[in-house]
Amino acid sequence: MTNTKLEQTPSTPLLPCPFCAGEGRLFVHELAGMPELEPIYQVECEDCGATSPGRDNPFDAEKWWNRKKLVQAVMDRIEEQ
Repeated sequence: MTNTKLEQTPSTPLLPCPFCAGEGRLFVHELAGMPELEPIYQVECEDCGATSPGRDNPFDAEKWWNRKKLVQAVMDRIEEQ
């Protein structure tokens, strides 16, 4: 499997990681030698390595990362500091 950080700007700004408030990055995972399989998209925190579940397209990966529970978790962590 190859992991490639996408250099394109996400369609929506990615919120900070809910665990460490680090920066999330969109990655695409492809199985080497198996071009017939669709790639999997994930958002990964550059600081702690937390990831979203794999999704079929980058928009769903971004949407999952930015979901409301994550927003609340980030806000709670910021208030603790």
